[in-house]
Formats: sequence, C-alpha cells, structure tokens
Amino acid sequence: MKILLVKLSSLGDVIHTLPVVQDLRTAVPGVQIDWVLEKAFAPVLQHCQGLGRVLTCEIRRWRKSPLSASTRSEWRAFMAQLQAQSYDAVIDLQGLTKSAVVARCARLAPGGKRYAMANRTEGSGYEAPTRWLADVAITLPVHIHAVLRGRLLCAQALGYCLEELPDYGLKVIPAEQGTAAPQEAGIQPGADSFPQGRPKEDSAPSGGSEVHEVGSVGGTSPAQGSPKEDSAPSGGSEVHEVGSVGATSPAQGSPKEDSA
Repeated sequence: MKILLVKLSSLGDVIHTLPVVQDLRTAVPGVQIDWVLEKAFAPVLQHCQGLGRVLTCEIRRWRKSPLSASTRSEWRAFMAQLQAQSYDAVIDLQGLTKSAVVARCARLAPGGKRYAMANRTEGSGYEAPTRWLADVAITLPVHIHAVLRGRLLCAQALGYCLEELPDYGLKVIPAEQGTAAPQEAGIQPGADSFPQGRPKEDSAPSGGSEVHEVGSVGGTSPAQGSPKEDSAPSGGSEVHEVGSVGATSPAQGSPKEDSA
C-alpha cells in the first residue's frame, strides 16, 4: 500500500505529525509512506524512520510571484515529482486550501481515495476547500491535541486502532568520534562550564557580550507558543464522524498551528 501524507508546514506542525508515520508502519505491514512539505522543513524528516520519498515544494515563496517564469517552471517540476507515483490513500493532515490543492493534484491508484478533516478543532486553523476537495472528510472531536488529531485522522481513514503513546520514530545519530560533548550541546569551545548549569557568582560577561543562563538538565524552559494555522469550516464530501477518544482531554487545548 502506498500512502501520501500532506503536511506542508510549519516546524511545530511537522513535528506533531511524526507519530503518524510510526502508526502507519505498525498498522499496515509493508506500507510505503511518502510526505510532501515545504522545502525549509524537509531536514526534520531526515531523522524520521520509515519514510519513503520526501517531496518538497516552496508554495510560500511561489505565491509571492505566481506568474513569474521561475515560479511556473518550479511548479511544473513539483507536479511531475508529485504525480510520478500513484497512491492508495492521500491524507491531508493540514486542513488548509494549499494542502487541499496539493492533495487533489496527487495521482490516485485505482480505488484510491483522498482523506481530510471535516471540521476545525480547538487551537487549529481550517479552510473549507479541505473537505470539498477530499473524497472522504472525517469529523474529529473539537477538543483534541494536535498530535492526537493527526493520528486519529489516519486511524479512522484506514481503519486501525491507535497505540496508547505516540512514537516519533526519530533516528539516534551517534556523535562523531573525537567530538567534545560541550560542542555538541552548543557551548563554545573555551567557555567556562559550571556544575548544574549555574554561573559563578563572581563572574561577569566580558566585552559587553550578552549572557544567557542555561538551566540544569531536567529544569523547566520557557513555554514556546506553537505556530498558527489558517481558518474557516464548510462541507461537501462524504463525512465520517469520530467520537471522543479516551486519550483526549477537553481541558487541554491544542497548540495553535501555522497558517503560512
């Protein structure tokens, strides 16, 4: 079985979607999983186990000059790459017009279908063409975390049950021999190192450089806001409604995703 995942951007959204790959590998033996996304975020997928082709586009840049010769040439090359293989399932995990168009342009195998979300969920964006351009639109619980949303959409589309915990499937890349641990951690060679990340009380920055304190391992870090998605619901395709999942907590809203 060949499956194409469409999650174009942004960095946080792509990371939230990584567990889908491992879910599919577990549920569908021998599956080939391809992924289409913005070129800027493709390096993230180099660390994900089990992916086949990674197809890249630059829609963010193309839409700034859609009629230029270079944009038209690059779009044709992207279409040729996208349609080089046919898929048994194309799953739009983003829910935006741009992702819906890419999913629609992908080539289906005989009997293949395109799947997408039928509604907006808390903390995420949604645009109506998502469901209009899909063959099957799946209704998801409104209060659902971003990681679970993508996993549940794929599970309902292909008819399998989810494992309890997400597996991001990240490859462990061994450090090069002779590379010092502080350099791997992003600490400049020759800089003072202090136990448990605490700076010496009598030390002072030299040369007017800005100094940031690094907390000890296991400490907390400031929360970072998630990127936002776009917005607006509607209807048009076959709709499958999904009930609430035990792992979903209404009290916890999904992080907002990117809409660019």
